[in-house]
Amino acid sequence: MTSGPKQLHCAECGYDLMGLPQRGKCPECGAYFDQVRGTGLSSNRSQQMQRHDRLLRRLRTILLAVVAVAFMGCGGLLAMVVDEPARPIWIASVFALFMLLAAVTSFVYEKDEE
Repeated sequence: MTSGPKQLHCAECGYDLMGLPQRGKCPECGAYFDQVRGTGLSSNRSQQMQRHDRLLRRLRTILLAVVAVAFMGCGGLLAMVVDEPARPIWIASVFALFMLLAAVTSFVYEKDEE
């Protein structure tokens, strides 16, 4: 199994640095890179891992929002079959509120985790 040439990207913006001098500034963002020392660089694998991590963070946020909606749906269904319909709706609302708060927090911190 042979891999192609090693691809190097700017650690700041992901710009492909192939064909550029071994030292210099990224043409896209201006960040310094040095291929000899390996500073300011990220490999193609690193870029793929960053995309994968971003996807997982986004899925976490979406899942939290879906769970909040599921709590409300379950509360609504329970309200149709119990004698006191307000109770399951209130309980489901509290759980859904916590899940929505977690989803918003997750969304806000998605960018900070990069």
